[in-house]
Parts: sequence; C-alpha cells; structure tokens
Amino acid sequence: MQTLLSRKWWVFLIRGLLAIAFGFLALVWPGQTILSLVILFGIYSLIDGFLAVIASIASARFRIGWWAILAEGLVGIVLGVTVLAWPDVTAYAVVVIIGIWALATGLAEFIGAISLRRVISGEFW
Repeated sequence: MQTLLSRKWWVFLIRGLLAIAFGFLALVWPGQTILSLVILFGIYSLIDGFLAVIASIASARFRIGWWAILAEGLVGIVLGVTVLAWPDVTAYAVVVIIGIWALATGLAEFIGAISLRRVISGEFW
C-alpha cells in the first residue's frame, strides 16, 4: 500500500496545493466564498432534484417505492429554488448550523474528556 501511495505522490501534492489555494481564497474573500458555496449548493440541489424526478418516473413501473425518489426530487427542487432565491438567508443558516455543531461537538468532547479522567492515570497531561 505504501509503495502504491508513494508512486502517486503528485496526487497528494496537487490536493495540498488546491487546499492551500482554497483556504487562502476563503480567508481573503469570506463573503464571496460563502456566497459561491451557497449558489453552487443551490444549483446542485436543483440538478439533483430534477434527476431524481426523472429517475422516479422512469422506474415507476418497475420499482416499488418510486414515490420516495419522486418526493426526494421534489424536495431537492424546492430547496434549490429557495437557496437561489434567498442566498443571504441560506448563508446565515449555514453559519448558525456550523456554530451549533461546533458548540455541540465541543461540549461532547469536553464531557468525554472529563469522563476519561476517571479511567486513565496521569490525566493532567
């Protein structure tokens, strides 16, 4: 495995450079970054929704539960239209969700760390 990975070192190099470029651009232009991500998500949701609707219609006579795919597609279309109609509200919602996630994760890790103190020795370090 290590030999295989070492032969593809350039893939890691490209991924690293792209990550650095993305991180730099996100830090330099945070407003444009979040807006771009919201718009891309809206477009993705629309396309995915339309494709799900097409797939559900195409498989309706062959598959039980085709209506679930249809419902998923319709929800995706509505979500895409909503995101593209109100990108600022969507961006705000993303920030709130990330904030709630960070608080919940931090609290869970804090509680886990306190619980681990009882199990391990030398817990100060």
